Amino acid sequence: VKAGYTDASIEGEYDDGTGEISDEVSFGGVRLGAGGEIDLSSNYAIRLEYRYSDYGNLELFGTDTGIGVSRNQGIITLLGKF
Repeated sequence: VKAGYTDASIEGEYDDGTGEISDEVSFGGVRLGAGGEIDLSSNYAIRLEYRYSDYGNLELFGTDTGIGVSRNQGIITLLGKF
């Protein structure tokens, strides 16, 4: 089981024909996860993990877009033990 803080950033650029507008937004949020490990033999195992990150609403060019930003990750790892 895991819980923690995560940080992400998004860069945006737009050219309206009269000039280029750009902005970079960094925002943080909460990460939660759970996982486990299954032994296949004395030398190999599989690790399964799920992670969920929630960053709240996205704000671009100083305006709250009302778009919620989150990420779901599933990870499968084959382990070799020696």
